[in-house]
Amino acid sequence: MVQGVVQAWREGQAEAFLPLVHRPGDAQADFGRAVINIAGQSSTAAMFVMTLTHSDAIFCAVFPRECTLTFQEGHRLAFECFGGIPRRITYDNTRIAVARILGHRGEGVTTEFLKMKSHYLFESHFCRVRSPTKRTC
Repeated sequence: MVQGVVQAWREGQAEAFLPLVHRPGDAQADFGRAVINIAGQSSTAAMFVMTLTHSDAIFCAVFPRECTLTFQEGHRLAFECFGGIPRRITYDNTRIAVARILGHRGEGVTTEFLKMKSHYLFESHFCRVRSPTKRTC
């Protein structure tokens, strides 16, 4: 009896969706991990991914490790692949870019990240701490 009531209730519920709207020129970038196989040997590699959120274009590069150099090279290769530089890039709070969290005042970025931003002239946006799924303002 309870099962029938629950099933009827579920069938009556409409699925709710919140449409995501991404502006042209916005991107998201992050590192992930990938297990790769080279000559029969499994190894973990760092995978740099940048997505143009409006068009869903994706760039991915695999590196031996996640560090400032591979972060910068990942950006350079992504910009080359896309044929331009996004206006604004959203990041989680990676230590490669963020030296310290300043609470509601924002982030204190690393010197190397500031140099890269100054060279390519893009805006950066960082997710709220401990909320990596909230990539909007």
